[in-house]
Amino acid sequence: MNERRISRRRLLASAAGLVATPYVITTAALGNAEQTPASERVTLGHIGTGGQGGFLFRMFQACKGCQSVAVADCYSDRREAY
Repeated sequence: MNERRISRRRLLASAAGLVATPYVITTAALGNAEQTPASERVTLGHIGTGGQGGFLFRMFQACKGCQSVAVADCYSDRREAY
């Protein structure tokens, strides 16, 4: 018979981890009334925001559950507008 021994320290560390888990996961990650859960969110970085890129940026921003996380453009005025 293979007997596995667990130390008191390891048992307490495991129990503390299980107890703390619900407090580590935020409601924003799980979703709440104001925000879509992370598993259902679409994130996008935009490269070039003039003309067609600007149009696509605005269309993407209008979608619920979509989030722009980065903008890159060689023209600083366009880049900073978003």
